[in-house]
Amino acid sequence: MRVLCLLAICQVLTGQSPDAKLLRAREIRLELEGFQKPRLQDFPHIKALAEEALALIDSVPGPQSPQRRLLTRFYQSWLGMALLNLEEPDPATNLEGAIHLFQEALSVSGTELLAVPSLMDRRALKLNLATALQLRLRGPREQNLDQAERYSREVLYEVNSKTDPYLWAGAQNLIGLVYQQRRRGNLEENREKAIRAFEMAQTVPVEVSGPDAFSRTEQNLGQLYEERTVEGHAENIEKSIAHLNRARELRATMPDRLVRTDISLSKSYLYRAYGDSKRNEELAQRYAEEALNQAARRPDKTPRARAEEQLCVVFKMKRQGELAENSAQAVMHCRAAVVLADKRSRNFWTQVRTGLAEAYVNRVSGPRLEDAASAIELLQEVLPSDIDPKLPGGELPLELGEAHDLMGRVLSRFGKGERTATLQSAAQHFRAALEIRTPERDPINRASSREHLAEVLMELQRRTGKGSVEAIQLLEQNLTFYTDRKSVV
Repeated sequence: MRVLCLLAICQVLTGQSPDAKLLRAREIRLELEGFQKPRLQDFPHIKALAEEALALIDSVPGPQSPQRRLLTRFYQSWLGMALLNLEEPDPATNLEGAIHLFQEALSVSGTELLAVPSLMDRRALKLNLATALQLRLRGPREQNLDQAERYSREVLYEVNSKTDPYLWAGAQNLIGLVYQQRRRGNLEENREKAIRAFEMAQTVPVEVSGPDAFSRTEQNLGQLYEERTVEGHAENIEKSIAHLNRARELRATMPDRLVRTDISLSKSYLYRAYGDSKRNEELAQRYAEEALNQAARRPDKTPRARAEEQLCVVFKMKRQGELAENSAQAVMHCRAAVVLADKRSRNFWTQVRTGLAEAYVNRVSGPRLEDAASAIELLQEVLPSDIDPKLPGGELPLELGEAHDLMGRVLSRFGKGERTATLQSAAQHFRAALEIRTPERDPINRASSREHLAEVLMELQRRTGKGSVEAIQLLEQNLTFYTDRKSVV
């Protein structure tokens, strides 16, 4: 999780309290002020200090003076920052606690703040609250992102790149993250807005923003350019690799950050058009293996699952070597990812099971019908039967669109039972994929699902005399789509 500092340059409250508890609370305050840019390993200690100070203040009898309330809010903001950056015991609960504490700290009135105006930086608090909302695991995702954007823009309204470049760059980064993760609206437009925000953040030198924050911006830009579908795909991949290599240089002393960067580099080299194809495949595999080696040293299973999943993709797409061996390696790594994936991360959990199902279908050396049956079983596991029928398909995760499309392909190729009924079931899955893969969110994969549905409908036409008109319409839509996107395809 992100390491953000409070950025409150505080002064000691005037006057000495005879109460030892308040004296200790003020000692803690001085110690906390020493953490101007805390490291990840500092946050357990920061949490303990803030909790001790809050307990001390709460145990002192007497009325709640403005200074006392302000001190309480000050320690709450530090406790919130610690929870924001701690995974244990549960990240979702920690984030809820951080959001509550930041909101409490921001509730300080203007009159109270006048008592000691230097004690709290409300702009930094807003940025921390925006960060917690962007990371939030509970509640409506789009609503959380909307609130994160609102607080970030409030910070941008109050500062600029000259008055407070650190906060300004942080707010730009958060807006970039919001648009990078937003599912509502046009996917390409959101991606372009995210790129612009991250590039704005990059105008602040690394000496000011810090190597960790600057490397995160490079990482996000690398990922966005790898996914970018406008302009030239080959040029976007080159930009992606350049950003990711810079992120890797900055993270040379941050091994815990390298896993994500190496996975992204593996993806970009896998899809690279320039350079020697054999060398690109070797680099894609090497970076995925390095990511797995780094992840194996960490207690968290999720980075290992993501590295295994990327190795599965590498072997699925690998052209060098024996096809049978590559397909077997893909199955092995996908199985490892499935074992490690946490069901609480539902979209990734769906993704790795869909990936294993595809690996089974593509395996060369295995028993074909048994592999197809295993694929269907996995896809039945991830395709929920309890989706609210009133929920628009365009609001469902794109990972479900991939699962539906793959189920349609498996049924059309290997489905058992009466052939017409199997084809009709496959067509239903392709239509479900089209509902999720809207033109705004996933236009390229939508075209792929249209083509698969058209193939099934043409076979149904031969069997039932129905389906050719719709199939022709789907193929005409694809022809228009590919003509309009000729520069991309």
